Amino acid sequence: MRRLLYILLFILCAGVLLQAVGAKKTRSTCVNEVDTILYNYLYMEAERQNVLGNYDAALALMKEAHHVNPTALSAQYCLSMLYIRLQMPDAAINFMQRAAEGDTTHFWYNMTYATSMVQLQQYDKAEEVFKRIIRNHPQRPEVYESLAIAYIYQDEYDKALACYDSIETYMGNSPELTSYRVNLYDAKGDTAAAINIAEELVQNNPTNIYYAIYLSSVYSHYHCDSLRRALLDKVIAIDPEEPMLQIEQADYFLSQGDTLGFHREYAHVWDNMNIEYRDKYKIFENYIHQISYFAGDTSFFEAYRRMVELYPYESQLRKDYASILIYYERWDEAHEQIRTVAMQTDSCADWEQLLKVSLRPGRSADALEAGHKVIERGGDNGNTYMYISNALAIDERYDEAEMYIHKGLERCNEQNHAEKAVFYTLLGDIYSARDILDKCYQYYDSAMIYAPDNAWLLNNYAYKLAENGGDLLKAETMSVKAMKISPDNPTYIDTYAWIMFKMESYFIARVYMEQAIAKLDVNATDVAIYYEHYGDILAMSGDVDGAVEQWLKAQEAGGDSTILRKKIELKQYIEDETNSTDNSSDTTGVGNGM
Repeated sequence: MRRLLYILLFILCAGVLLQAVGAKKTRSTCVNEVDTILYNYLYMEAERQNVLGNYDAALALMKEAHHVNPTALSAQYCLSMLYIRLQMPDAAINFMQRAAEGDTTHFWYNMTYATSMVQLQQYDKAEEVFKRIIRNHPQRPEVYESLAIAYIYQDEYDKALACYDSIETYMGNSPELTSYRVNLYDAKGDTAAAINIAEELVQNNPTNIYYAIYLSSVYSHYHCDSLRRALLDKVIAIDPEEPMLQIEQADYFLSQGDTLGFHREYAHVWDNMNIEYRDKYKIFENYIHQISYFAGDTSFFEAYRRMVELYPYESQLRKDYASILIYYERWDEAHEQIRTVAMQTDSCADWEQLLKVSLRPGRSADALEAGHKVIERGGDNGNTYMYISNALAIDERYDEAEMYIHKGLERCNEQNHAEKAVFYTLLGDIYSARDILDKCYQYYDSAMIYAPDNAWLLNNYAYKLAENGGDLLKAETMSVKAMKISPDNPTYIDTYAWIMFKMESYFIARVYMEQAIAKLDVNATDVAIYYEHYGDILAMSGDVDGAVEQWLKAQEAGGDSTILRKKIELKQYIEDETNSTDNSSDTTGVGNGM
């Protein structure tokens, strides 16, 4: 529109201009000066908006600046950058090309354009522009490197090697440059040349240990074990305390299957207090990653303990160690580390983590302490009371647990149905443990109002009804619903089989029990009850030998109860199961599945 306005004004004033030739030059100069001022203002304001992140405004201003002065290459280049940012590649390439072709000697205009051509796989054009830049800027090594990359994409390795030769002319050799060339010779399949390049680097720098370590890694890649061993022996004589050399030594020992030597070299690194902690921990993480591949090797526990002893106030180290311990279910050690972290940082998040790992027998006092710390630091919410009450219930401190449940319910948002369901379920569990069944069912029913489709709740309620002579039809309905929600859960299938058993539908019970056994994790801690149930079903189906076999498996899995021993001794099912091990209900955690 601005250009059109200028043309209209020119036409309207043509007569006056032709009559005043003398004034024409003065007026033209005046207009150019105005346009220059306007262009500079628009350009600078566009740049300012760009810095502020207002990219649409920046684009509008820069386009106006370009309209004022269409020949200004700076505006064209900036427009290309803005179009890239706004994900408009066609417009970006158009202006990028115009800027580069407008000034073939400008380094950044041409470098940006050539790099974009590589990304678009227009390699011929990219090569043409890169060579043009090299003619104008022969001592810029990054141009040769970018051109080499373009050649590599086309598998033209000899041309890429020539580019790296040019870089060496200006910058000298280095491990980085050597590694590029080694990789190229490796891609060409020229092993001898690759090794020779790395050896030359060391020969030209005989006292540089890091170059020797690089050569060692090249020898390792090509399985030149004897050359590698000789090189490491030579370098050790120069500086046996160099940490990177010790790590390279450890890697050599590992390649030879010498795990003792591997651990020994890393032990030297851990004891080296001249290494900054951050650097040492990066090395340590790599070490842990390596030994994670050793089948059955748990030496990393000792490594973590050693690091914690050396750096007792590094909280993140202890957190990482605790995560490993939790993964391997070393709960007491994990608890100790997390407790120390919470004492060190005194942060709400770390106290909350301690609260979560205190959900184990005998830890209710720690859970109470951690819970109160969380509440004091702003965590006064339902979740906190949920964990506290659960920990207390695990330790059979039912009155205190119920008190915290009610406190949690008071803080529940009326719309937070999931949280309310968990609290009512916990109340039901508490009264279930006390064998006060009317209240147990009352609270389970309350929980069902808020979470009618929670498989965990449905299963536990159904199993409780079946175990205590409750409404078996109601139990069956809830159990079927739980299985539909989570069809592969062996606990839910076991519950349905047990309900069928209680209904004396032994054939159906056996079919479902066999499905539960097939899906069972035999390494789980609660497998005994599954085998005992299976034995009971087999006994009532007439398969006494099969029943005894399953009861013995239950006993081997830890189900050592008086009633189970009697079943095995008498080779028959016994009706009263009051003393039988009962862990069929899903107790994987507070609010599981909510």
